[in-house]
Amino acid sequence: MKNEAFGISFGIYRQNPTTMKTINLAISLSLILSLLISCATPQPLSKLSTESPDSQWVSGRQYIQKEVNAIGIRLAYYKNEDDLLVFDAYIDNYSDEILELNPTHVELISLNTNKEIISTVRAVDPEKMLKDYDTQEAREKAQLANETTANAVFATTDLVATIADESNSKLSEEEKDRRFNQRLYWTNDRLANTEQQENYIEHIKNTRLYWEEIPIRRTDLKPKHFLDGRLFFNRNTQASYYQVVFHLPNDKLVFDFKQDMIPTKYHADQ
Repeated sequence: MKNEAFGISFGIYRQNPTTMKTINLAISLSLILSLLISCATPQPLSKLSTESPDSQWVSGRQYIQKEVNAIGIRLAYYKNEDDLLVFDAYIDNYSDEILELNPTHVELISLNTNKEIISTVRAVDPEKMLKDYDTQEAREKAQLANETTANAVFATTDLVATIADESNSKLSEEEKDRRFNQRLYWTNDRLANTEQQENYIEHIKNTRLYWEEIPIRRTDLKPKHFLDGRLFFNRNTQASYYQVVFHLPNDKLVFDFKQDMIPTKYHADQ
């Protein structure tokens, strides 16, 4: 059926076998991509435990509680998020002075089976993470604005080209279809890229909100006050033991953990 058309979200759609082949090809590529993604191998889990006599179980988590110079800290391992180890921390300032808290003053020391140090890292700095996400969001928004402007220009030129092709008696119907489908392909590709860009910006915003609200951030903790939140460290899969070290004014508190790596098996039927 020649020159018969029906509307889609953008522009005019010519109904013909070539178009159906294009759709079938797109569906096939999507299925192949889905299969490739589903075959990703999950990372092993880190299981941390402690034999500290100062520990107690609360709501399924093993907290270690220590105190020095009127500063009390309770620490429990939560889980690993990819290659980050996450800890829940509660800090009480029983003293009469303001306590300056900063996650970068907390270290994670990795030890081998002989309890020899193999690496030392500081806790992830939430302020740096927020700055990085703000910079990334500004960059992505600028790119999206440029893509939106370009899409508007392309939409206009594509419409002019379609009208010109339809009124050109020297072109065969097959050639008109080929040109139209080619323009339609690039239009849909640009729209898909724009949607992906918008979704990525939304992901940045959500991740930024997480880093704004969940971690322990730099704080001047007033006397007789407490603070709770999470600490994040880059994990070392080669470590058998960890020490989490809080560097405090005139002293420090050390929390000991044992790490077991738990393999996560992939099941083809999942």
